[in-house]
Amino acid sequence: MPKIQQFSIRGDNRGSLIALECGKEIPFAVRRAYYIFGTSMGVARGYHAHKALSQICIAVAGSCRMILDDGTGRSEVMLDRPDKGLLIRSNIWREMHDFSEDCVLLVLADSIYDESDYIRDYDHFLEFVSKSKLSFHPYDMDYLDHSWNWLNDPETKALVDAGDFTRAQQRAWFESLSGRNDYLVWGVGLHNQPVGVVGLKGIERASAEYFGYFGEKSCWGKGLGQQMLDFAEDQARQRGITLMRLRVLESNTRAIRLYERLGYRFCATQPPASVLMVKALG
Repeated sequence: MPKIQQFSIRGDNRGSLIALECGKEIPFAVRRAYYIFGTSMGVARGYHAHKALSQICIAVAGSCRMILDDGTGRSEVMLDRPDKGLLIRSNIWREMHDFSEDCVLLVLADSIYDESDYIRDYDHFLEFVSKSKLSFHPYDMDYLDHSWNWLNDPETKALVDAGDFTRAQQRAWFESLSGRNDYLVWGVGLHNQPVGVVGLKGIERASAEYFGYFGEKSCWGKGLGQQMLDFAEDQARQRGITLMRLRVLESNTRAIRLYERLGYRFCATQPPASVLMVKALG
């Protein structure tokens, strides 16, 4: 669960310096920064989760102990070095304990303050997580049948920019997957029901293109897309992929805002009406 970002220290006999850049050391665009200091002995802070917000916590001085809870288990991380950042994504309960007297905890966030994004009651957090936790499964015939229906819905078809295809073509594509090393695909579930598809394609050396969509419209606008992207990025890292690409329609502003918030940058315009975005994976 904990994701540690290691920062490079530069310097000489005069002292040290750490530089943080969005899209490199920080995997998202920073829209808010704050720091916690002067915390009294024995005081604990946090005790909340966020529905959508991502943050990186850095003890630029002193130390504190972080407790993270994803609803299924807890882990602890000691922040005690300015070259170590703790990445905390959405749907993670966080607590901060054992502040040293000199602790200065810097927090970088991908969005401005929004009280409605907070979950401050632990039981409410567990309920929220249980209702919004995605699961990922092998892409089988059941998902293939669902995909046929999803991608033949005009609204979904337009957003995904899927071309026309026949049942026979879809089946031939499915049967080709076992022999391909440039294409990986998974089914996405919610409450044990198929709701979408996610994958990597165009895999070559250290780069790949992300794709993903929710076929079930009840999942649209619920802030669930980040989980799919996090899953795909984790799968990419496990395979030594360091550059992620994705293509999105210029009109799909909701998706573009999500990708920008998670560190993707515009690279090029793709005719007739889409854009290419890229992100270096840390």
